[in-house]
Amino acid sequence: MIYNASNTKYQRPELWAYLEKQRFKRIIDIGGADNPWVGNYVTAYLDLRDPHEYLKGFSNDRLQQDLDKAKVFLGDVNDPDGWEEVSEDVKINGKFDFCICSHILEDIRNPPYVIKQLPKIAKAGFIAFPSAHWELGQDTEMLAVKPEDKNMEDWGLTRTFKGFFHHRWIFILKKNVLWAFPKLNFLEVMEGFEWVRGRNAFHEMTFWWEGDIPFKLFRDDYLGWLGSLVLRDYRKELICEDI
Repeated sequence: MIYNASNTKYQRPELWAYLEKQRFKRIIDIGGADNPWVGNYVTAYLDLRDPHEYLKGFSNDRLQQDLDKAKVFLGDVNDPDGWEEVSEDVKINGKFDFCICSHILEDIRNPPYVIKQLPKIAKAGFIAFPSAHWELGQDTEMLAVKPEDKNMEDWGLTRTFKGFFHHRWIFILKKNVLWAFPKLNFLEVMEGFEWVRGRNAFHEMTFWWEGDIPFKLFRDDYLGWLGSLVLRDYRKELICEDI
C-alpha cells in the first residue's frame, strides 16, 4: 500500500522526525552509500559501494561512528545475487522494520526488480525520486549545478535539455500505483507537458509504503512494434499525474 504521497522540495525533516519517534531496531538503506543522510538511524546498507567511502576527503566523526555500527551488504541491487546476503539476514533476524530507498530508482537499470524486492526484506518504507516536473522541465541540470559549472560549452553541449541527463527513468503516481517510464530520446522535442510549467518548486516526489508497492512499467516493458504507438501511449499515460 502506498500512502502519504507528495510533491515537495524535500521531505527529509519529516522522515527524520518519524524515525526519531518510532525508534525502529532494524532500518536498511538501499543505495544510500554515496550520501548516507540518515546514517544516525540506519542499521544496514545495501549498495555496490561501502558507505565509508563517502567519508573519505572530509571529517565527520559522528557519521563515522554511525556507519561503524551499521552492517554493510555489498551487492548490485539490479541482480538477484546482490540480495543474497540481505535475504539470509532476513531469514535469521526477520524483516527490517523500515526501508529507505532515496534517489536510487531513477539511476539504475532495473528498478522493477528492486521495487519487488523491498517488501520481501522490509515491513514498510520510504521512497523518494526527482519529481516528473523536474525530469520534464527545461534546464533542470543547469539549475542543479554549481554556478561555475553552468557554461554549456565546457560540457560539450550546444543547448540545454530536459531533466537530468544521468537519470534513466521518470516516475509518477496514478491512483496510488507507481508508474515507471524510460527516458526516451523523443522527450527532448515532444510537446504536451504543459502541466509541468510553473511547478519547478516540486523537486522531489516521495511516498511511504507498507506491505506492498503497487507498480506499473510503461507498456509492460515492451516498446515494439511501432514507434508511433509508443509515442501515443507515452503522451496518454505520462500526461496525467495524481499529485
